[in-house]
Amino acid sequence: MPFYDYYDDLQATGIGRTWARTQARNVLGRLRRAATTAHSVLEVGPGHGSFAQACAAAGLCYTALDINLRLLRGLQDKGHSGVRAMAPGLPLASRRYDIAFASHVIEHSATYREALAFASELERVVAPGGVVALVAPD
Repeated sequence: MPFYDYYDDLQATGIGRTWARTQARNVLGRLRRAATTAHSVLEVGPGHGSFAQACAAAGLCYTALDINLRLLRGLQDKGHSGVRAMAPGLPLASRRYDIAFASHVIEHSATYREALAFASELERVVAPGGVVALVAPD
């Protein structure tokens, strides 16, 4: 979607990139403590891929889901797997991932029902004993 190309055009400063990488490693560390046997991760709304890089460095099987083809291609160019889709309504198998993660995505839901459907879809694709993690500004 062209609207989301705006986010792809934004470039972080060196300090911003360092902060994003550090935050991604910190979040992943917390998620791995909650899901100690995790091997697979789904991230909805991957942005420029700081969390993807942290997952790759940790040896996890990573999949990104986003509606923006340009962002996904950028991640795929770096060796990450991606699925183009709008959430909710994830076109993914149930119980497929050990961790499902979305940072600053749920607040873009138009209604409470849409936000609940999004959270329910994340729960559906996570295996028993897995973790669903959401980061939101409020």
